[in-house]
Parts: sequence; C-alpha cells; structure tokens
Amino acid sequence: MKERAAFVALGLAVLALGVVFQACAPRSPAPPPATIPLPPPAVSTLRVQIDRGVDTVALEDYVAGCVAAELGSLNLDPPAAARARDVQAVLCRSYALASVGRHADEGFDLCATTHCQVFRPVPATAIGRLCREATARTADRILRFAGRAALPIYHADCGGHTSTPEEVWGGASASFLVSAPDDACPLRPAWRLDVTLGRLGDILRADPVMAAVGPLRSVEVERRDGSGRAAWIRLNGRQPLIIRGADFRTAVLRGLGSMSLPSTLFRITQRAGSVTFEGQGNGHGVGLCQAGMIARAGRGNTPAEILAHYFPGTTVGVR
Repeated sequence: MKERAAFVALGLAVLALGVVFQACAPRSPAPPPATIPLPPPAVSTLRVQIDRGVDTVALEDYVAGCVAAELGSLNLDPPAAARARDVQAVLCRSYALASVGRHADEGFDLCATTHCQVFRPVPATAIGRLCREATARTADRILRFAGRAALPIYHADCGGHTSTPEEVWGGASASFLVSAPDDACPLRPAWRLDVTLGRLGDILRADPVMAAVGPLRSVEVERRDGSGRAAWIRLNGRQPLIIRGADFRTAVLRGLGSMSLPSTLFRITQRAGSVTFEGQGNGHGVGLCQAGMIARAGRGNTPAEILAHYFPGTTVGVR
C-alpha cells in the first residue's frame, strides 16, 4: 500500500493497531489491478515474507491468519462476530489471489505487513479457532465483478465517508470502489497531532520530491475530495509545492510513527511555529470500512449484504 502507486497503494489498516510500516513499506511496487481473470484453482499456497524470512503458507491457513490479525477479538455477540469474520475471510482470500506475485522480484508473493495484508500464523487460541471456522465456512469464496476476480480494498475506519482510489492515489478507478457516506461507521473522538514547523519540515525534506520546498513556512489544504479528505496539500517554503494528501501522510507516518497521522480526513490550524492536525478515521478510506463492517454485522446484516454495500455491483462466488 504505498500512496504513490498509480491505483492502489493499499495501506491496509488494522482496526486495533492502525497503520504499520515495516521492512518493505517504504517502497512502491506496481499495484495489482482492480480486477484480474479468475485465478486458477491450482493456487493453494503462497510465499509470504514474515519478518525477514519467507515461508510457504497454505492459502486457507494464510486467510485464517489474516482474519485473526486484522480483526482479533470482537465486542459482538457470537453470531454477529461470525458474520464479521466471514466478511474478512472473503476479503483476505480475494486480495491474496488477486495479488499473487506482488513481490515476485523479491522472491515471494506477499509480505505480512499493511503493504499487502497483515498476516500472522493462526494463534492456538479460541480466536484462532473462530478464524479457522470462518475460513472453512467461506472456503474458496471470493469477490467477483463482471466475471473476474475483484480486488477488495479495505481500511480500518472511514470516519463516516469513503473515497475512491482516483481521489486518494490518482490514476484509474473501478466502478465498485465508490465514494459514499457510511452511516454505520461509529463516530469516534477526533484524533490530534501537534508538531512544530521545523520538525515537520525536517521530516518532509527526507522525501526527495518534497526536499525542494526548503524551510517550511506553512501547510494548508489545497483541495478536498468528495469525502472531505485532504486530496492535495500545499507546502509553502522557499519553493511552494502541491502534493497529494496521501503522499504527505506517508511522509509523516515514516517520520513520526505509525499512529501519528491516522488519515487525511483532517483540518489544519497553525500558530506560533507549530501545526495542529485534527481529524477522523484511520486508514486511506478506500473500499470497505472495517469499523462500519463490524457495526453492520452487529445490526444483523449478512456477509453478502455487507460486501454488496461496500462494493456495489460485485458478487461472492467460487473461484
């Protein structure tokens, strides 16, 4: 998931942990397309980079491990929690099969970080058992669009409104990835980041594109997208520069840590040499909102209904 990718930067957000940038996160390989021909049934294992090693993992073990890592325990009654895990299993399987070979030039298919999907071996706990059960219930089910396998992008918390890939990263979009209000996403207290202009300028200058700005005098939102996210940011310095909000966020996360700037759904205030960002949400805001998905599962929506809501025009079918 890097925000400079032409279509899908795929910073997959973890609901409990937020965005995690690890070994492979700073690079920007070509992203998978929005849809691919239906993957062959023969794909049964994946080469996954875990920490600094590469393991061969059975596909369904990978799916169960992703479900456990992405959702963990859920504050829902057992039937609702099962529905949420079933949704996540379809997401994780679909994403994996649409992304086989994403890191082929490095000798593996997928990494275990938010650059691809968060994966850990399935824990030998009650949660691990429940995630295996969700994987078994949804065995071989993937998201499909127009007879092809669809890439289901998702994130932790949309803050009340999703965005399209085009709005966030630029490039082509897909009709099933929409910008829409999400009335199920719970409104959480606003997060806040305070940073001095000097420190922020140092962080941004570590990026070759932003280094030309020179000493930073101010930061402002140049343009917002339909969801209210900062689509473009103006950096005022010796040489003013307008950059994508997603690129700005990536630079801040690298410099200040994985929870420093949770999303681009923020407002900016500046005073006395410091900048304050206050906002909502967690993650890039494209595709399925995990917070909203969990709430919909709690309302009684079926997995098929939840997936159809976030990815209109898609269906769930056997790969």
